[in-house]
Amino acid sequence: MTRYQILSHPTEHGQAVEAVAHHCALFAHPPGLVAGDRGVHSAETQEKLKAAGVKRVAIPASGKLSEERQALEHTRTWKRGYRRRAGIEGRSASLRRDYGWRKSRYHGLDGMERWLGLGVIESLLRRIALAK
Repeated sequence: MTRYQILSHPTEHGQAVEAVAHHCALFAHPPGLVAGDRGVHSAETQEKLKAAGVKRVAIPASGKLSEERQALEHTRTWKRGYRRRAGIEGRSASLRRDYGWRKSRYHGLDGMERWLGLGVIESLLRRIALAK
């Protein structure tokens, strides 16, 4: 996890592009895989991610799928990439369950951002400690 953000009007469109731009700024190269859920998908997002240098994009399309899109989403590589999303959902669930993301102990938007940041740092420190 390289960033977290509280959105005042949560919409997922454009978040993948912003996340990849942030990743590129930190690591000087795009990620090899971007996975997300249907709320993130749009043809524009898909094109921007490919233009940014992302090799594999595993974001399911919504609505009626063309035969070409159905064939893509049934390939082994696409399914493997999409399964990575389960790890993302698991991390979010762990942060809610184990690190107090259910309810902020601070008040206001600044307090909520601080509380969420502390949860992320605690989770990452725990993972580092368990890896040794």
